[in-house]
Amino acid sequence: MAFFDVAGADIHYRANASRGTPILFLHGLACGARMWVHQLRAFADTAHVIAIDFPGHGRSASLAACSEQQLTDITVRLLDHLGIARAVLVGLSMGGGVALATAITHPDRVLGLLVADAGSGSDNPPAARAQALEMARFTRAAGIAEFATRMAASPVAGSYARQGARARRHLLALLHDNDPAGIAAVIEGVQAARPPMQDRALEKITAPTTIFVGADDHGCLAPSRHAARAIAGAELVVLPGVGHMSALEAPARFNAVLAALLRRIAT
Repeated sequence: MAFFDVAGADIHYRANASRGTPILFLHGLACGARMWVHQLRAFADTAHVIAIDFPGHGRSASLAACSEQQLTDITVRLLDHLGIARAVLVGLSMGGGVALATAITHPDRVLGLLVADAGSGSDNPPAARAQALEMARFTRAAGIAEFATRMAASPVAGSYARQGARARRHLLALLHDNDPAGIAAVIEGVQAARPPMQDRALEKITAPTTIFVGADDHGCLAPSRHAARAIAGAELVVLPGVGHMSALEAPARFNAVLAALLRRIAT
């Protein structure tokens, strides 16, 4: 296990020893670094793969308060900690928002971007904020087991859970592996406060970018199309039959899209 310090909190990450292209995987809410199991395995022999547990997730300590800016700063600090000048950022959902924010504010650190299933709630920010704050209150009051059960039944995670008993067990394991107070702080400070996709300064992004979204991830379709139009040269991939948790629902197809981005960067 590897850790680095952020404001006195131990933040966990996993990384291999490869000297290939650095790829930093940024997870969605309550999923942690373990959600990237298929990607870490697929690219371990050819790339320097890294996955972080954001505060409150997995083996990382919690912060009393957390914002997207803090997660962006943590992302850059991890690159500094590892001595990596530039990396390909791969982010899903919340992690996709962090990847975009990092590319906007630290363009010199980003070699490429794959942003998957990001922007849910952009069509109605007040409703999304109210829903997030209610979820934070519920998580603090009910604890992680009830949070996991509720999340597993939600439209966000349900499409993966419905793949069968094995997928549901894996999803519940990911959701349980979190601190409820830390998760609530992230929901309040990141999910409830994130800007809608149309309010992000996407025109500032210069890195080669792929926007990836499942065709059944209805809340992220319009934001993803907007991002692909707003980022110069961005490619949009809409994957039929896939919902919000695309890296888990369709890992082979997700990996093929990432491999195509890596080839694009290399040329």
